[in-house]
Amino acid sequence: MRRIVAALAVLALVLFPVPALAADPPVVSASLTLAADAKSVATGATVTLSGTLRGKTAEGETVPLTERAVTVQDVSGSTEALTATTDAQGRFTVTAAPRWTVTWEAVFTLADEQVFSRPVAVRVLAKALLFDFAVKHNTKQVVTAKARFKLGSDRGEGAAYTVNLQFSPDGKVWRTVQALRPDHEGRLAASFRQAAPGWWRMSFPGSAEYAPAVTKVVKVWRWKTSITGLKVTPRKLKVGKKITITGTLKRFNAKNKKKPVPYAGRKVTAIFKCAHGDSWYSAVTAKTTKKGTFTLRPKTWCDAKFQVVFDGTADTFRAYSRTLKVDTKGKPLL
Repeated sequence: MRRIVAALAVLALVLFPVPALAADPPVVSASLTLAADAKSVATGATVTLSGTLRGKTAEGETVPLTERAVTVQDVSGSTEALTATTDAQGRFTVTAAPRWTVTWEAVFTLADEQVFSRPVAVRVLAKALLFDFAVKHNTKQVVTAKARFKLGSDRGEGAAYTVNLQFSPDGKVWRTVQALRPDHEGRLAASFRQAAPGWWRMSFPGSAEYAPAVTKVVKVWRWKTSITGLKVTPRKLKVGKKITITGTLKRFNAKNKKKPVPYAGRKVTAIFKCAHGDSWYSAVTAKTTKKGTFTLRPKTWCDAKFQVVFDGTADTFRAYSRTLKVDTKGKPLL
């Protein structure tokens, strides 16, 4: 029985031979390419070097050379050489972490003759540090941002460079809001008004000597509020009497980004300014109802302009109503 099985196996190999693995055709010359994924990197960062190895047959056909050892070496010989093996398309890749500016070349030996790629230089840049970044956006829509900037040399050169304060409404697309110069101690600071909330960061674009740097991203979000439907009655009365102010406080939130909703349980304040003066005075306060409405009954002191103010909360901006004039009869009390 064993003899019959062996005979059948031999017959099968004769009738259906196993195909041999394809081998590179013989070549008479070879060529190498080499490229880096970055022209410059920060100290301690890595760079990827990749290339292809191809050969030319006696018939003039160019073919990839597979499973061949390629050496990537520093032209000056000051760093350790790296070795890679080509894949089925003749491609190879190595990763290096240069400590100083290096020029690399790829080397392949064909029939005792060395084939070289064109040299590739990668510049190593000194580090630039951006740290202690903080940003606030208060209820009055004032943005304050600060950070520290330090160069790797620590020679006090930072004041000669510009750092960008950047804003994004979605955390993806960034625009520069202000270009800042650090002081002699590397401190950066900015303060300005902006209505839109969003994401913030500081960014150093880099230079010929220093690598780019960026801070952490900070989200600072407040929702817009508004006071609508303001009414004042009566508009003419005897000085010292009270008027009635009504209206509605509304806000936007995560569930209502396009249409504001009533803002309940929040304090609003009636303020006024006499026609003959420049100072604003607080009159009375009240809390909004479940529907966001409010009723205020301030005393009149003079011919004045009245306005209602909501001071904002941890996640909302301040809001001002429109102003309404009230005329009084009698001697002003202010």
